[in-house]
Amino acid sequence: MLYIHFIEKLTGLQGITINNIESNEIAKNHLIKKEKCRESYFNYYTSYEWGKPQYYDLCVNTSSMDLDDLVHHVESYINTNISNHIGKK
Repeated sequence: MLYIHFIEKLTGLQGITINNIESNEIAKNHLIKKEKCRESYFNYYTSYEWGKPQYYDLCVNTSSMDLDDLVHHVESYINTNISNHIGKK
């Protein structure tokens, strides 16, 4: 799951070592709590609702592609949209 990447990043930044399931659960729960705080803040201070796909420029379902394919698709999207955006100015 994607949260594993964030757990690894979090633990590296905070000096936590994940060496068992309990530590993994602590890190996962910490991330879930932080995400809920971010969602609350976002919903309060914007006119948007957190997580609604219509408010994002790009939504990607990563469950069916590997990282290399994902990078290729995102890169193509960015290149196309930057070219279109620059051409409109």
